[in-house]
Amino acid sequence: MKLPQISYPLYDVQLLSRAEPVKIRPFTVREEKLMLMAVNAGDLASTTECLRQIISNCVIGDFDVDNMSMIDMETLFLHLRARSIGEKGITHFKCKNLVPKKQSDANAAPMMVECGMVLDVPVDFLNVPVLNRDTSLSIKFTDDIGVKMRFPTFNLFRTLQSVPETEVELAIAANCLDVIYDKDTAHKASDCSEQELRDFLLALPGDKYERIREFIQNTPQSHQETDIKCVKCGYEHKIVLEGIQDFFV
Repeated sequence: MKLPQISYPLYDVQLLSRAEPVKIRPFTVREEKLMLMAVNAGDLASTTECLRQIISNCVIGDFDVDNMSMIDMETLFLHLRARSIGEKGITHFKCKNLVPKKQSDANAAPMMVECGMVLDVPVDFLNVPVLNRDTSLSIKFTDDIGVKMRFPTFNLFRTLQSVPETEVELAIAANCLDVIYDKDTAHKASDCSEQELRDFLLALPGDKYERIREFIQNTPQSHQETDIKCVKCGYEHKIVLEGIQDFFV
């Protein structure tokens, strides 16, 4: 028996990696339960997996969730959160400014403790700035040889869970390679083995590899800076929110 279903509005979201916007729908009860699981997960890997499923459910049409960039994931989450729960939200920050501890003995040696005041940091989920949005994807090593990069993907995040710490940077660099070219041929990274990509990177001169390192360090991410004065101790804070977890409120 086919039961009635309530229609829902659709919203356009412009992503950094696509010329055309994607369409999303707000959460249903199914996604609200996934959101609760993500909140209670307690670790970044589980949280991100829940968010992956939410995005997969709520994006309308063909969309490669596993190969989306992390900045696209952040943008989609922020818009889904805004359209489903509310455009405005509050995250909390504890003042860690050191202040003198009140003591009953006036002659006691002074002690410093954290202020501890909980500050409310407002977030406008539809207008969170994107840092490094103009980072170039093209790196030219010589007149004939260069690479076209891509921003780190969700699949990379999964891979990094099992990569030794000493190999993380190289794994990120390999994941970010999109096309490797010389004057005669362009090689798609997807057609190369992981070892071939690693060998290419390891064979680069140090100054050339440094340009790839700079690309990784300057990939786009959601980034909000807020100046807030503690109402208890008067300390002026510059609070920085960036990445998926800081906006998970």
